This record gives sequence, C-alpha cells and structure tokens, in this order.
Amino acid sequence: MALNKPQTVTPDYGVPYTKFERAADGFTVTYKRLTMFAIVIGLLPLIIIVPVFESEMDVIFSSKGDSLADYIIAFAPLIGLFLLIRALRPKTVIVVDSNSVTVGKKRMSRSDFGGFVVYGSLNVGSTTNSATLYRLGYQFGRRSFPISGLWDERKVKEVVAALNDELRTSNLNSTAA
Repeated sequence: MALNKPQTVTPDYGVPYTKFERAADGFTVTYKRLTMFAIVIGLLPLIIIVPVFESEMDVIFSSKGDSLADYIIAFAPLIGLFLLIRALRPKTVIVVDSNSVTVGKKRMSRSDFGGFVVYGSLNVGSTTNSATLYRLGYQFGRRSFPISGLWDERKVKEVVAALNDELRTSNLNSTAA
C-alpha cells in the first residue's frame, strides 16, 4: 500500500470577499456590495416592464406557449433586472498607508482613525420571512460612520476582523521600517 503524501495547505491572508492588495506601507481593499439605492432602482424597471410583458407571461402559463423563445421573452425583464442591479453596485475602495486611511473619497489621519466596525443592521423582508443585513463602518475620532454596502452577519464580522488585523499589522510594519 502506498502512503498518500500529506497535502500542503497555505493560509489565506488578506480580507475575505474583497479584492485585497498589499502595499509596502499598507494595503488596498476593493469590493462591490448591494446598496439600497441599487435595490430601489432595480425594482423600478421590473414594475414598469412586467405589465408590458404581461401578454408573454400569459403565453407561458397557458397551454399555447411551449417554445424556448416564449420563455426567453417572458423572463427577459427578470434577467434585465438582475443585470441592472449588478451594474449599479458601487465599488468601495479602502486604502491604508503609513499616514492615512482613505475610505471612498474621505482621507483621514491614521492617528485619529479608530478602526473598522459593524455599523448597523437593516431588516429586509416581511415579518414572517425576513433577513437582517449589516453595514460595514469605521470609527474616526469619537464618531462612527457607515461604508456603503450590505452584508450578512457572518461576512461583515469576518471583513471587520480582517480589516482591523491588517490595520494593526500594517501599522507595525510601517513603524518598524
């Protein structure tokens, strides 16, 4: 019997669910998350387009419409909605260097930057079937501020922990150099 060689496992450092790039004196994190603006804008075409395609929807649910083209025409508004929401998601960029932290277009002194936090929550859905989404945020001075995007609880906690670890680590690396 041949023994299986042990598999080498490499740890995953950085910030999960984001594009993470390490720099000499800090790091850059880029991510796209769904926002309430994208949800509202994405629902408008659905409300407008579905009545227009109502006749095509009737074809699908009647015995007459059984071709692939009928299904494609009927579900085109839903596909369009999906693509619109994906396109409207804004990109958030966080840049940390030895002297500053930049979140979006706001550049802050690193000495006054308190760290990343779970900013707040938003209940989405009805009372019987709801989900809670959370916002990423940061502390600057004595106040907390939100960063755009909605996350589920597990992901936002992982991102906050990883961002704060990277913030501490880059701070140690930049002061040692």
